[in-house]
Amino acid sequence: MLKRATVVGETTAGGAQVCVWHWIDEHFAIAIPEGRSVNPHAKADWEASGIESDIKVPAPNAFRQR
Repeated sequence: MLKRATVVGETTAGGAQVCVWHWIDEHFAIAIPEGRSVNPHAKADWEASGIESDIKVPAPNAFRQR
């Protein structure tokens, strides 16, 4: 958003919420979101939408791109 970097690769998965595991018993646990990362400029997070790359290439080739 601020154009301070060039992002190369694929769109990210969009994991912006911090989840904490809570054990229900010795066999089961549940992950509950307890935090949220918010972009101060867009006033939104990137949960489930991800961040698009500026130069789109398959992830394994991201370091080879110029």
